[in-house]
Amino acid sequence: MYEELYKAWKKEKETSALQSLPKDFYEKIAEYIRKIREESRMIDNKTIKGKLSKIEYENVKKMVNELLKIRLGKILDCLSSRKEIPKNCLVSEEEKEIVKNYFNKLNQRE
Repeated sequence: MYEELYKAWKKEKETSALQSLPKDFYEKIAEYIRKIREESRMIDNKTIKGKLSKIEYENVKKMVNELLKIRLGKILDCLSSRKEIPKNCLVSEEEKEIVKNYFNKLNQRE
């Protein structure tokens, strides 16, 4: 899962367009974070494995946060410039809700 997250993060960073993600991407990431957090609780943090587990967890958190910020920025850029967002690029319900709310507010003004 780390590799999948890294590829998505890197691709999102390197391109200006919103990238498509697998439909269950966020669910898989959430499960992966739960798993490594739980594993790191069970491992002695003084061991090499414990230290590596902590580093992995911190790296995953940073990538996920940055990925979300980049995607939100791209969504807002598309909305403000009235560019169409491909439906397959909006993966999470939260992303879809942002777009829906934007158009609802826009329609209320008209």
